[in-house]
Amino acid sequence: SPSPRPLPWHQMAMMASPSSPSSPSSLSMLLPCLRSWLSSTPSALSSLLLCSSFNQMSRDLSLDDILHSVPLDHMAFRTLSITGGVAPVIAFLESLGFTQTHETLTFASKHVAATWLRPPNFTNGNGNGGGGGGTLYYPRIFVSELNVSALPPQAAEALVRVVSGGSGQVPVLTAEMAGRCICEGLRPWPYPTKADYDAILAHSDYGAWTAAHALNLNHAAVAIHRLAREFSNASKLADALKLQHVTLSEAGGIIKTSPDGLLLQFATQADAVEVPFADGTAAVSGAYIEFAERRPLPGFRHIPSGTWDEYSHLRDGFETGSADRIFEATQAKA
Repeated sequence: SPSPRPLPWHQMAMMASPSSPSSPSSLSMLLPCLRSWLSSTPSALSSLLLCSSFNQMSRDLSLDDILHSVPLDHMAFRTLSITGGVAPVIAFLESLGFTQTHETLTFASKHVAATWLRPPNFTNGNGNGGGGGGTLYYPRIFVSELNVSALPPQAAEALVRVVSGGSGQVPVLTAEMAGRCICEGLRPWPYPTKADYDAILAHSDYGAWTAAHALNLNHAAVAIHRLAREFSNASKLADALKLQHVTLSEAGGIIKTSPDGLLLQFATQADAVEVPFADGTAAVSGAYIEFAERRPLPGFRHIPSGTWDEYSHLRDGFETGSADRIFEATQAKA
């Protein structure tokens, strides 16, 4: 098997997009990846405008204006086992104050496992989406990992070629590397050839997406339960988005509901993006936006909407069956 090695920073810099350095101590480090996601995901931009208090015809809004106007439930990143998996991403996020839950979700048919982290909270006088008392919540972080060794040899070998740049020497990311990839747009490996992308895609949509997009933000999710009343449940919001001609993923039905009925989720179909493959540019599935409604736990249903505590009054965590189908938002429609 290929021997892992750290990827030298000068080599990462050669593959990076221009960006200014950030302080690793600031949670504002996560804003650049949200900006990049929003600027390259038209369905996310139109959805957030609908959910926000802004007039959709406004032309002078910055991406930050939009991002700060809509409460987010979580952000999600995909990783590969052969480059360190979720561990370096978790270590980076813990350095920002996030806390690992140690809950594991397993998606056997996709050869994927996931976990998630709770964020630090802070109080801001402006509030956020009716959180109550001026509390502004950072999103949870959902991070998953593809077990490359479980894939058929042709797909696994293609992934090794991609992440090693053809050398067979697979880079293992550190927490610092993962942080710079997430926050500054660095690529930890070169773009694949379209042939390798297709070889991976034949067996793993997840693997092909990650080969092409690396540690780019896979999706962010709007916290429906903290939106204004007109959009504060999943059905109302899904209907409103469809009226705006936003294409929703139909995998597992539009709205995915947990067995306890307290977590409702749906997502857009991933937008197509142009990727500069090593042998030519082609359009493939990019990122998407999700929507999550968390309902009160049985003992807290008497508490007025908008005054809930996010982590003690509402259904927390994720649901394996629903997340399994949400993953399929990046599958190209036939």
